Amino acid sequence: MKRWEIDAVGRQNLKLNDVEVPKPGPKEVLIKVNAVALNYRDKMVVETGRGLPLTFPFTPGSDLAGEVVGLGQGASRLSIGTGSRTALERFVRAIDQTRIVPVVNSCYSLADLPAAFDHLDRGAFGKIVIDVAE
Repeated sequence: MKRWEIDAVGRQNLKLNDVEVPKPGPKEVLIKVNAVALNYRDKMVVETGRGLPLTFPFTPGSDLAGEVVGLGQGASRLSIGTGSRTALERFVRAIDQTRIVPVVNSCYSLADLPAAFDHLDRGAFGKIVIDVAE
């Protein structure tokens, strides 16, 4: 699978790497990610670390949509197949009920993550979506 990672703080260390699909450990789930949101906070974590105890390699991002594709021993709250469709249906219902329109500034492909960071440099507000379903 492909994954954006940093091995040290600084945008110059951001690399798109080929890595093995991880296996879920006890009480963990494996999620096949379909899209992630890139926030200004993620930009700051990559560039400065924000004083967080990062473990390298580190993958930036804090919001995602995907589907559960694996369960570790003892994982029982979710099941295989739980994920984006259910979450998306709930999200659409919530939007329909509240009439609040979500803020998504732009959508970039997985390979265009550096361009998404450049977009954030220009002062984007809201979320930038990275479509990883390639």
